[in-house]
Amino acid sequence: MKTIMRKLRCLILLTLLNTPFESWSQNSSFTAQIENDFFALNDPTDIHYTQALRFEYRWRFDKRVPRLFGFIPLPGSFNTTDHKFVTGVVAAQNMYTPRSIKSTTVNPTDRPYAAWLYGGNKIEVVSPTELWQNTYELTVGLLGPEALGDPIQSAVHDFLGDPNPTWVGQVNPAVPVGIFFSFERKWLVELLPSISYFLPSAGFRLGNVFTDASAGGTLLLGLNAPGEFDVTGPIPAIIAVKVPIRLYLSMQGSVRLNAFNFSLDNEFGDGYDVDKRGVVGDFVVGGHLHVDRFAISFLQVFRSSEFRPNTSTHDFGVIRLGWLMY
Repeated sequence: MKTIMRKLRCLILLTLLNTPFESWSQNSSFTAQIENDFFALNDPTDIHYTQALRFEYRWRFDKRVPRLFGFIPLPGSFNTTDHKFVTGVVAAQNMYTPRSIKSTTVNPTDRPYAAWLYGGNKIEVVSPTELWQNTYELTVGLLGPEALGDPIQSAVHDFLGDPNPTWVGQVNPAVPVGIFFSFERKWLVELLPSISYFLPSAGFRLGNVFTDASAGGTLLLGLNAPGEFDVTGPIPAIIAVKVPIRLYLSMQGSVRLNAFNFSLDNEFGDGYDVDKRGVVGDFVVGGHLHVDRFAISFLQVFRSSEFRPNTSTHDFGVIRLGWLMY
């Protein structure tokens, strides 16, 4: 465990050392995000995808094409005179639970307990003239008990006075490190200037955490709705035009084709897997407020059933806080 954590710290340190120090304090941002079904407006209970915490620090990187973890080149070639680059480091944890967190027996028809703790490097490539953005992310992390789902969730429930989860039958990986790569491309379509924009998107994820492909679109509508890229992320775009205030709504729909999901396909241990669905849909509605350098978003996610025999949707809320430095 200590050896693995040292490797994670080294990979993040390599990314930071690959960037000139003077760029960290300007044209940069910090984001904190929590996803939890407690924030769901409908059925706020600890079931299925119960919580995620994610922290990002991102900065402009225009002196040369950045590399993932400082040494892995990005796919494709880039015109550095036109394209803009944003890179950053990520630290996060995801937790998944069955419907009944108090049960002391395993239900093979329900989602097992699972956790994923990871760190990574994220790079965004933006073409202001051709109106597209590519996002690449490579992460390395821990799956199963080493991801600390049990002690962290139990500590939170103790603090809140809620029943403790049993974490019986959680995913128990045979390999302690999960490697995961994701790619997404967005396009920008202007509907009404400074009021409404539409962003179609498509992407894929590959690795021993998730392997899937997705496609969808996002509609933005409101006061100074951002017509720049990174608009559906947690903060205003680092390369965006600065405005005193943005107040807008977002609506997003997407479909995902699932080939592998570590929390449903137990390929790593002696637990069990469930009958996952090959197609899952998400519908997301949210409100966003950006005031100068500060941004806050609240979103509601409505996700279709991810496995059989469960047929109900799963809802959860997302709170994002961002601070832009320029």
